Amino acid sequence: MPFPAQGHMNPLLKLAKLLHSKGFFITFIHTALYHRRLLRSSSCVSSSASFRFVTIDDGVSEDESTHTLHYVQDCMRRHCPASLRELLVREEDEGVVPPATCIVSDGVMSFTLDVAEELRLPQVLFWTMSACGFMGYLLFEEIIKRDMAPLKDDATARNDARLDARIDWVPTMKNARLRDMPTFITHPSHPKHQGMAEFMIEECRNASRAAAIVLNTFDALERPVLDAISASLAPPILTVGPLMGLHNIDEPKVWREEMGCLKWLEAQQDSSVLYINFGSIAVMTSAQLSELAFGIAGSGCRFLWVVRPDSVDGGLDGLPAGFVEETTGRGLMIMGWCPQEEVLAHRPWAGS
Repeated sequence: MPFPAQGHMNPLLKLAKLLHSKGFFITFIHTALYHRRLLRSSSCVSSSASFRFVTIDDGVSEDESTHTLHYVQDCMRRHCPASLRELLVREEDEGVVPPATCIVSDGVMSFTLDVAEELRLPQVLFWTMSACGFMGYLLFEEIIKRDMAPLKDDATARNDARLDARIDWVPTMKNARLRDMPTFITHPSHPKHQGMAEFMIEECRNASRAAAIVLNTFDALERPVLDAISASLAPPILTVGPLMGLHNIDEPKVWREEMGCLKWLEAQQDSSVLYINFGSIAVMTSAQLSELAFGIAGSGCRFLWVVRPDSVDGGLDGLPAGFVEETTGRGLMIMGWCPQEEVLAHRPWAGS
C-alpha cells in the first residue's frame, strides 16, 4: 500500500513485482485519490490471477486545489484503516484469494500497523528514500529538543544564519547542517508544510512497531548510516535498492508524459545538461519560480526543466520577462511531465 504520489507508488510497485517474481501473491492497494489520478491520465493497471490492483476509500475530497500533504494524510488516517480491514476480512471470508500473510506499506502510512496488529499479521514498512533521508526524519524530535527548530518566519528563514548550525551529534552524517534537513522542520509555517513535522515525528515513532523496515538503498552506499539507524530502532533494517534501475517494470502514470524530450537529449553532448524537476508533490510560489528561472538563465547551461501542472501556486505567471528569449536554443521546458527514469538513464547530465 503506497502513499498516493508517483514517487512513492513507483518503488513500491517495483518491490511488489520483485516479490511476485519470487512466488508471492500480491494485492496492490490504491487509495481513491490515486485511482482518480490514474483515470484522468488514461493510465491503466492490469490485474492477473496472482497480482491484483484494488482501490479503497480514503475520504479525500475530489477538489485537489485544496489538498495539502497534512490534509491528505489526515484523511487517510481516519478513513483507510476501516477500508483496509474490511478488504482483508472480506477477502478471507470469501476465500476467492489466498488470505493475507503480510502487509507491506509506505513508511508514511503507518496507520496500517493498527490493522496488522488487530488481524495478527506481520507489517513491513517501506521508506522510499535513502538511509540519509530517513535519518533526517528520525532526527526531527532531537532537533526540536535542542531548540534548533522550528524557524518561525519563512520570509527570513532562507537566509537565517541558524540554518548553518551543525548537526554534529550524528557521527555518520559529517558536516550535516540544519539547512540540509527536510524543510518540514525548518519551514513549518509554509502552507504546504503545516503539521508535517509533528506528523513525521509520529511516523518515525510508529516505525519501531514494524516487523521490519525496508529502505530503497544498498549497503555499500550507506553502511554507516544504516548501522546508526539499526542502533536506534528495534526492527531489522533491510535494503533492496536501488529499485529505480529496474527499467523493465512498467508503472501506471498519473500524468501524461512528454516523450519528445528523449530525442532532444540524444542530440546533446555528454555532461552538458542540467535537469530540473521538483517531483510529484513539491509546490513553489511564483516568486520562487521567477528566482529559479533567473538562476537557470544566468547559468548559461543547457537544461531540461519539467514544471508539473500543479507545482506553482498561482500559476506560471512568475516566469520573468525575457526568460524564453534568453534561453532559446539551449534549453527545453516541459509544462507537464516526462518519463523520468528514461530521462535519468541518458548520459548528458552535468547535474540535477
